[in-house]
Amino acid sequence: MAEHLLSAKTEDLLTKEYHASVLFCDIRGFTALSEQLTASEMMAVVDTYHRAMEAIFAKHGGIALDYQGDAEMVIFGAPQTSDSHALQAVRAAVEMQMELDRLREQWILEGKPCFEMGVGICTGSISLGMVGGAVRKQYTAIGDVANTAARLQGLSVELSSPVLVAESTYKEIINEVWAAPLRKVSLKGKKQSVMVYRINGLKDEERRMRVLKVEPDN
Repeated sequence: MAEHLLSAKTEDLLTKEYHASVLFCDIRGFTALSEQLTASEMMAVVDTYHRAMEAIFAKHGGIALDYQGDAEMVIFGAPQTSDSHALQAVRAAVEMQMELDRLREQWILEGKPCFEMGVGICTGSISLGMVGGAVRKQYTAIGDVANTAARLQGLSVELSSPVLVAESTYKEIINEVWAAPLRKVSLKGKKQSVMVYRINGLKDEERRMRVLKVEPDN
């Protein structure tokens, strides 16, 4: 978690509602990868990955709220508000994929197995605050936006797209990105289908992100 959250006053961590963007990222093929490495080797790879990714989303104003082994939940636009949090999240996602390309090249030279990463992003109203009991509390984001981002990340395999965003995010960055509309999808727990867009790159950069095919985690 970011240092300013660790040092924040109690009143600053009370539950509040924000308009923000949530990014979920997840290693693909994690189970298969763990079968090829020892526990200590796997820990080293995952640690290298998390450190590299955290540096990128921190650079773009994102805060990691939760680590779940091979997955991360990152929020942009809260608790420090921003008018460009959707674009910040997408910029981070594109750079994260490019950094993973670099890491893969390094791991190949070292004779280590490689993996892909799926990313889902959604924008909207979300509650941010402390949850938990007397023994353990956690500062986290709760709401439909977080759930949708997580579901979109899970669809990256089915839709063969490394970065997927909801329409709510796309509307805020439409003039800033190279994107392709895919289709409306039904997400678990949601009554209405969600229009999904694949991010291919940023318009202020000459090169587009390589469209990666991610493999399912068996």
